[in-house]
Parts: sequence; structure tokens; C-alpha cells
Amino acid sequence: MRKWLIIVVPALVLLASSANSRQKDFPISALPLRPGLLASDRVTVNLNQTNLAQALMMYSELTGRTQLPGSISQRLDEFFCGYLSRWRIVKSPPQVRTGIEYHRDGLFTVGEVKEHLEKLFSANGLVLVPEGKKHFRVIRPSKP
Repeated sequence: MRKWLIIVVPALVLLASSANSRQKDFPISALPLRPGLLASDRVTVNLNQTNLAQALMMYSELTGRTQLPGSISQRLDEFFCGYLSRWRIVKSPPQVRTGIEYHRDGLFTVGEVKEHLEKLFSANGLVLVPEGKKHFRVIRPSKP
């Protein structure tokens, strides 16, 4: 019984905090680049793709923030610092390569790639809202 309380109580706290943190007005603002990465750094990346999942992974790498976990089990795993996935209680999502290669003779600058990704998100009606210090939330606002 005590084990379930250890898992259920933090889950309820997480749910309550995420319900209170939702905003009604969604700011359309770009997230800053992650520390240590300059907008003038050169990278090579395929910008011709329109896969939103891959584009979100690229944006996550450039900003240093990850997309807010969708399921309760992933949020609980993050709350417990990854112990639940290490103990194989929950399954962690697979690690996917972003396709960004950093080198001096890259085709694009980091600023150009980030700007292109933000245009792709706005063209698909997505808004990225910062959520805390480590995450961002993807929102598709309804048009009035």
C-alpha cells in the first residue's frame, strides 16, 4: 500500500501543477538558443523535410529544451529522475537522431535553421510555449 502512495501522490501533484500552468493567451515567441550555441555557428541539416516530429526534435536540440512528455508515465519517470525507466517500470521513448551535424563548413547557420523551423511550425498552425526551464509545450490554437 505504501508503494502505491509513493507513486500516486506525486502523480496527483504533477497533474495539479500542469493544470494550473496552462495559459489562456499563448505568446508567439521564439525560444532562445541553448547555452553555448551561437546563432552564427555553422551546421548541416536537411531543411527540405516537412516531418513535424523530426522538426520538433531539431528545435529541441537547438534550444536545449525538450517537448513536454505526453503521458503520465513519462512525467512520473521524469519526476523520479529516470528511476522508473531504469527499473523497467515504465518504458522510455526511443532516442531519435535529429540530423543536425555541427562543423565549421556547414551549409547553414544555427540562426537560419531555427528561423526555418519556426516558420514551418507557424505554417502548420503550431505554437511552441515555454514550460518551466527544461520543456516546451506544442499547442495548436483554435482559430476564432
